[in-house]
This record gives sequence, C-alpha cells and structure tokens, in this order.
Amino acid sequence: MRDLLFRARQLGCESAAQALLDACQARGLLRRRWRRRFGRQLSEALLGMASHHWDWLRAPRAWTGAADAGSCASLARHLFARYALPVSLEAAWTESLWGEEWEVALRCQNIYKHVARGGSPQSAGDLPLALTRRMGRYFLEAPSGLTLGEALRWGQLRGLGASARMIREVLCSAAGDPFRSPGGASGQRFWVSVWRYLIAQPKRTEVHVGPLVDYLAEQRFAPVLRQDGTIGPAQPRLTLERRCVDALLRQLDGWHGKAHRGPVLRWSRSGLGRFRHDAGDGVVWTIVELTSSTELAREGQSLRHCVYAYTEDCVEGRHSIWSLRRRDRQGLQRCVTIEVRDGEVVQIRGEANRWADWAERAVIERWADRCGLGFSEYGCW
Repeated sequence: MRDLLFRARQLGCESAAQALLDACQARGLLRRRWRRRFGRQLSEALLGMASHHWDWLRAPRAWTGAADAGSCASLARHLFARYALPVSLEAAWTESLWGEEWEVALRCQNIYKHVARGGSPQSAGDLPLALTRRMGRYFLEAPSGLTLGEALRWGQLRGLGASARMIREVLCSAAGDPFRSPGGASGQRFWVSVWRYLIAQPKRTEVHVGPLVDYLAEQRFAPVLRQDGTIGPAQPRLTLERRCVDALLRQLDGWHGKAHRGPVLRWSRSGLGRFRHDAGDGVVWTIVELTSSTELAREGQSLRHCVYAYTEDCVEGRHSIWSLRRRDRQGLQRCVTIEVRDGEVVQIRGEANRWADWAERAVIERWADRCGLGFSEYGCW
C-alpha cells in the first residue's frame, strides 16, 4: 500500500484513494494478514476504483463489507452498481492502471461500470469484439477465475456453440483474451471464422485446437522477415474458407519443425524443484523444469508439439515449462509437457498434442500436491 497514494497522485485521484484506504482500514482490510494475502491485488483494485471516483454512486465510508477474499468485488459493487453483478465482471479491478496495459484496464473497468448501471454487455462501448445478445448472456454466466477478456471470449464461444473442451483449448491459446489476442480489434472477424471452422468439425480438430490457434496467429499476424526482404506476416490474407482439415494439420506439423530455430535463450528456474517417483518394477517417473530454448526445442521435436512457442513467456517469467519422463528397462521416454502459470497447472500435452493418460495424470497430481500447485478449471489436459 505504500506507493498507492503516490500513484494516485500521478493520476489526479489522491483524495479518492485516501477515502478508499480509510474505508478499508475501518473494515480491517489493512491488517497484516490481509495485506500479505491480497495486498498487491487490493492496491491495484483501489487505484482503479479511485481513478473512476466521478462515477461513484455511494461514499466509501458507507461500505459495510467483510474483510475476506471477496472484499474488492464487494467494494466495487458498493461504489458503482445499481444492480446485482455476476462474477465474470469482478476481474475488471485486477487489471493494473500502472503499466504497459493500462488501456486494457481502463476498458475493462468501463465495461464493468456500463453493466453495473444496467446496460447490456453487447452495448458496451469498450468491447474488443462484437457480441450478440446470446453471447452477452453467456458472458454474464462465465465462471470465476477468468480475466474479463477471457470471460468475453468464453461467452462468444458458448454463443457460437463451442464445446467445453474447445473453450478450454482456446482460453489456453494466444487468442484466449481478445484484449491481447493477435490482430487486435481488426483481427476479431478472422477469429470468428476460425471458431466456426473448428466448431463445424470437432472430431477432426478437437485435440489440435490450441496449437492450430497459435499457428494461425503467427502466420497471419506475427511480423517476420519475408523472402522478398520486407517485414510482415507470413500469410497476411490467410483464411480457412474451403481449407481442407488434413492439409491444415500437415502445415501445422511442418510449422512445428521450423519453429525450433533461433538463438539460444536461458532463464531462471521457478523454484518449484525437481520430482522423482519410484513406481516399482523398475519404473521411475521424473518431472524436470526446462530452462532454455534448446530444451524447449528438443521437447517439441521429440513430442511433435509447439512448446517452443512459449520461449518468450518463459524468459519473461510468465510461465514455467516442465517435462514428465518415464524410465524403465527399455530406457528413458519423454511422456508429456506441463505448463504452469500463476501457481496452477494450465496445460498438459503429449506426443502430437495428445492428452495425458491416467498414469501420467496421477504422477502429475502427486507432484502438484507436493509443490502446492492447483489445476486450472479451464486448463487443457
């Protein structure tokens, strides 16, 4: 909380921030045990609420919420809401106004205020994608644990008729959050065409949804040095119209092979530690962290998936990548790759993007329990 008032002063809302701090102090939210658990989250939420002080419906001192994990959501409802709000909107106040993505935070908070006043989600002015009435209704039913952008994508996919498995795959991909998805607002029409294509043939594409989305994102939107010497996307006019599924999957396999080229990058370990489990009969399971682009490339080449694409995320510390391996009398075998983010296992992938079998899942659950990791409700395994 030390820098909250300083940052609020920079945004011109110091007195509003002080009023919020006084309200939190009165409800016991600034005690040490709560600051340790929710200090950073609470600080960002209070800064966001203070920056919208001209839209407060009620004074902070009138708030009577309890000091618990739902305090931020309770305070926001007290300040801005005329009607009861769903949990899908609460994440608007976890976005930071003090960083590179301040514009995303501002847009999320404007959407929150619009719905809190009784407006429909599809009529909000700061949406990153177009919502039908059906999609807007599903957005309001999105589960907790998602960012507001991911909740919007969840509602869009539900409205289009996507399966729960496909939604989980998309949320784990590069296009999971429309505020941050490749192509920005101008690319949303392309992504809708992708969702319709994948929904139309679920049996052929279900296992490959996440990798396909990452592949399409890079081909259509990522700048590269092209053969003619110019810089731009490899396929800026890429479309899935009349595209054969088998041909698309062959292109995906070819991309996996080419994606492993680049400079060697290394990063620090996450601190979770290695894991070893003796299952008897000469079978030993190990889980090791991958800490260089070379290790990611070898893992991806061995299991034929696109884990190498997570190099940048690993360098920046957003993810950690782990390899589950099985040693028996026949030798050492790579089984599945594990992605960990924000203290949760969010993705497990084996050869050709298959899902983990029951034996592999049992070992991973044992490791996760030892390390204090959870399993994301919308993870992919």
